[in-house]
Amino acid sequence: MTDETAPVQILEKEHHAFTYPNRIRQDAWDGWVQERGLYFLGEKDAKYTDLVQLQDPFEYNPGMKGGALVEARFGKGRWIYVGLRTVAAAPVRDGRRLPVDGESDQPRQGPQVRAAGTR
Repeated sequence: MTDETAPVQILEKEHHAFTYPNRIRQDAWDGWVQERGLYFLGEKDAKYTDLVQLQDPFEYNPGMKGGALVEARFGKGRWIYVGLRTVAAAPVRDGRRLPVDGESDQPRQGPQVRAAGTR
């Protein structure tokens, strides 16, 4: 999907990937700076669920395409395939990634890490 403005349809709007920790809305796909993604998952078993589909406006590749963000349940876990170029999705201003829904614009404080053997 080489066009960064290609329409994206969220197929599973209430899926955990789109609701936690921040809700991903339709406008999250706006402002990408390069292609939507490459190497989408092709033919797949019915156990794999497409979470989004995209439509490339390129005349030689018409129609909606799946395989960009796919989930399969495996035992007690999940397997997620991401063919989206997510680095192109993060809005940046002045060299810093802008906050998305629910995030603060303040730098995050990570956990305090101590060297081994110190208190």
